[in-house]
Amino acid sequence: MKLLALCLLLTGCSFREPSAISFYDAKGSLVTINALSKRAQSGTITLDRERNYRYEIEYPVSVPPDMSLALTYTLKGLPQHDGSSEPVIEFGTNTSYALPVDTSFFDVKAAARLCYVMPVDAPVLHTLVITTPGGAPPDTALQLESMQLVPRHLGYERRDDLLIVTPYVHGGQSPSGTRMVSITPPETEKGRRWQFKLKGIRGGAFFESGKRRYEILAAQDAHNLNIPPWFFGTGEVVFEGESDAVQLVPVEDIPFPEPRAADPNFILNMPRAAWRDQRYEIFRWDMFPSILIFDMSDHAFQDKMMRRLAQYTEKKGYRGQLVCDVDLEGKHGWSANDYRAETLANFYNLAARKQFPLSSEERELEQILVAERIILKNAATGEYEPGQGAILSISRQSNQYLRTRFIVHECFHGLFFIDSEFRAFSEKRYAQFNATAKAFLRSYLDYLSYDISDPYLLINEFMSYIVQQTPGQAADYFGKYAAEIIEESDWRKPVLPPKDEATGTWPLLAKAFEREAEAFSSYAAQRWGFAAGRVWRIRPLQNTAD
Repeated sequence: MKLLALCLLLTGCSFREPSAISFYDAKGSLVTINALSKRAQSGTITLDRERNYRYEIEYPVSVPPDMSLALTYTLKGLPQHDGSSEPVIEFGTNTSYALPVDTSFFDVKAAARLCYVMPVDAPVLHTLVITTPGGAPPDTALQLESMQLVPRHLGYERRDDLLIVTPYVHGGQSPSGTRMVSITPPETEKGRRWQFKLKGIRGGAFFESGKRRYEILAAQDAHNLNIPPWFFGTGEVVFEGESDAVQLVPVEDIPFPEPRAADPNFILNMPRAAWRDQRYEIFRWDMFPSILIFDMSDHAFQDKMMRRLAQYTEKKGYRGQLVCDVDLEGKHGWSANDYRAETLANFYNLAARKQFPLSSEERELEQILVAERIILKNAATGEYEPGQGAILSISRQSNQYLRTRFIVHECFHGLFFIDSEFRAFSEKRYAQFNATAKAFLRSYLDYLSYDISDPYLLINEFMSYIVQQTPGQAADYFGKYAAEIIEESDWRKPVLPPKDEATGTWPLLAKAFEREAEAFSSYAAQRWGFAAGRVWRIRPLQNTAD
């Protein structure tokens, strides 16, 4: 009898059978995970009694740096409660997490499944133990589905009936009654560089970091937003509003000159100390990845890279020509620039055919254009063909008011280049534009040295000069500032309509351009959530820093 009891004990201790749980390593390969007891085999973790459920992966699995273990399970028979029945999972070296069984603070009433994503600091994973404290109502359980090693992140995401959540996340309501989610990285994680990722934002929202608060502006549809590391600190990040995902994702900086993805407002406000090259920084517009934005250190460097392009593309008397360095001497291109793929391909093809000596900065730009596939080399002919996208530039030498105006102007040019529907809308607005205001605009653009004989260029500038500011500001700009410039020229001023001497303005121009700005602003709001004078989705509110 004693021998039989010993045999049964040894048999029970040596139980090792494949469990019903799927395990995937960091490469996505399926690895067998064995249950070390019969009750653990099904993956059903009952919560009414205190128990241990032990598992062993078929072989020790390597864990690359910055990975987490994602455990997916179904909640069975669990009412919303205070979480006192949370089981605990242990793995690695002294690593344990309580598995959440209450999703009420996320207000995810339909979430029947939960994926808990826990940071892993051990170099390998081999054994896992889940311990239940007991005390839950009968027939309450977690049904384990899968485990997978995934890239490290903190936060939460909702996908239909699945809630993906990590430790260090808290939910609740803001004083105004809106949903609020905060993420507080642990001390061991605070030295990291994080990117703040928001997915499926609906309506307006806010986020806070340190003593700064930002407003996320409403868009027509649910939209995504990536907030780069230089816009928030390393401590708690708070989001207020409706969003399908709120996450902190660790990032390593990409090598220069690979473009950093950013919203235009981030480009305007990025500390220059965070630039990777003190001559210029290069960005990819996050909403329109084929549009690159260069922020230049000053006008001198901007001219070295883009002045000849400006003459070739737009300048009266030079369009279509490669101007030599001697003739460029003393000339400034533009304080902001915009070039589409077709223009860039033609520029470099002409330089190759003429064996024209381009500057090292222009060759540097060529390499970026090729790497980003804005221009493509034809293997048969050796010539460039237009790829996708455009490039824009502004300069730190301009003051912040002008930088803001310029980036709006240039970003709308970028949209004109890549969006045929927007071009068609602009052409329609130009065709029906007031004839007197149109004659004035042509004279003004000619005064600015644009080649107005190019219809594509003319309509593009008509659009961007109108939409670079709010409708009210457009009325002031054209109805006073620009008109005063034309008035100073004896041979240009006949294009001006009657002037209101009492106010010193030209009411017909003010009204015509304000009406166009309103039309473009309405269109931009419906298409992208932008407005006349704004091409960003986030703006800083009060700065309460000491």
